[in-house]
Amino acid sequence: LLFYVASIICILILLILFFLYSTYNKQLVGKIYFGANGIDVSSKSLNLDGLEREIAKQRTRLKLVQHEMVVDNLTHLFNRKKLEDDIDILISEQSEFCLAMIDLDDFKLINDNFGHLIGDDVPKFVAREGKRILGEENPIYRVGGEESIILVPKKDLQTSIALLNAWRLQVNERDWKESALKVSFSGGITTWENGDYLDDLISRADQA
Repeated sequence: LLFYVASIICILILLILFFLYSTYNKQLVGKIYFGANGIDVSSKSLNLDGLEREIAKQRTRLKLVQHEMVVDNLTHLFNRKKLEDDIDILISEQSEFCLAMIDLDDFKLINDNFGHLIGDDVPKFVAREGKRILGEENPIYRVGGEESIILVPKKDLQTSIALLNAWRLQVNERDWKESALKVSFSGGITTWENGDYLDDLISRADQA
């Protein structure tokens, strides 16, 4: 009888130890997984609410990183990577669109004569006015120090050309604190044709 009682006690102890071992391993695996994904699983955040907060923080950080990857730091316009991605989508969908390219006139002289602070203020102003006038339907991409590209839906071509001209006039008519400073841009527009790639469009718009 004592042998059977001792056996049952040993089995119970083994079951308890196995349960504790399994629970610890799950927590350890969880810590490794969440830690690898940048989620804090310290003792302060092991509860469900804490984990939810950490996951929400990671999602916010991820969105910020994704945003920074496709946006120009100075002007907050889209960058060339975003342009290439969007062009690839439009071409793969065989969507009809136009590409406009603008170039700030004498931008190097502005930097040389008025300094780099003004040299930063100018493209920021031009970008801000462009986004305000063109709206989301005509996204703008900064592809160089003085160059930007605009994607225009072909069906709205005449409207978009009118908006581009309004943007140009708004930039031209700005009175700067530096009385000798005059800012303007010139540009061209071309229509996508089957077989065109981004470089083809840029080359034609630049020569238009």
